[in-house]
Amino acid sequence: MTPNGHIHMAVYNERPAIPREQVFELSGEGLGPIVDTVGREGIVREMDVDILMSLREAKNVRNWLTRNIRKLEARMKKAETDKSS
Repeated sequence: MTPNGHIHMAVYNERPAIPREQVFELSGEGLGPIVDTVGREGIVREMDVDILMSLREAKNVRNWLTRNIRKLEARMKKAETDKSS
């Protein structure tokens, strides 16, 4: 919640840190397995979307999600029924 009464939502992804350098073993077919990695370790979190919603907007998103979840559940149930017939 924000001081202005909005709902704050951040959508992000996480990935391993990209190494600065990697050393590979050479094989007869080219690169083999990684022998050494130089760089930061850990996980990098990158924010993709930052959303501020009023209560009304948040309820609209909730209702949209509920409708689509129900549609998907019905579709999956039908697929299971068709599969077992």
